[in-house]
Amino acid sequence: MNIAILTRYSEMPSGKFINKRYVLTGQFQEIAEEVGFNLIPLMPMDDYSEILRITDGLIVPGSSTDVDPKHYGQILDPRTQCSLYDILETDRKAIMAYISANKKVLGICAGLQELNVILGGTLHQHIDNHMIRGETHPVTLNRDSRLYRMYGTDRISVSSTHHQCIDRLAPDVLQRAVSDDGIIEAFEKGNIIAVQWHPEALLDPVIFRHFFLEKA
Repeated sequence: MNIAILTRYSEMPSGKFINKRYVLTGQFQEIAEEVGFNLIPLMPMDDYSEILRITDGLIVPGSSTDVDPKHYGQILDPRTQCSLYDILETDRKAIMAYISANKKVLGICAGLQELNVILGGTLHQHIDNHMIRGETHPVTLNRDSRLYRMYGTDRISVSSTHHQCIDRLAPDVLQRAVSDDGIIEAFEKGNIIAVQWHPEALLDPVIFRHFFLEKA
């Protein structure tokens, strides 16, 4: 099985000879090896038809760049971390290609936020006290969710670091997890699952194994 993953654009200081890179987090490869699928790094392109032909799903990972609020009808908050590289404008074509092909899409952290906006929802541009690295916190899973069936419990411990979150869920999207302080932590819609946390940070293979390798 081949699973595509969107890479993230990284620009080094202009004095560097090679200053533009497309990167991804190495833990995804560790999970791919454990679960048993091939991870295919994906860079922006005009036509995704050939990639769609050879891959079975898409991972939309986290990013240090925020979704530009113009995409959900808001004015830029000074704390929103946008750049000339418009993450949503860049990723939209690939994401929509996989959604239109009815292939599985897994959104993680900023990937959840991108998917919510693409599907018609909005974001809180800034929340305090959530940029915490190296710690875990509990979330409650909806008992009707695929996530609950995957984990076999309604309480799991996750690792997350973010300063934005879902405000209004997109239409026809089902909220599937919430944190103790009320943050929407996951949603599902058809062949889409999106989580606010980083399962790769804990090398947690559960979602990857059950979502990509098993039938819905």
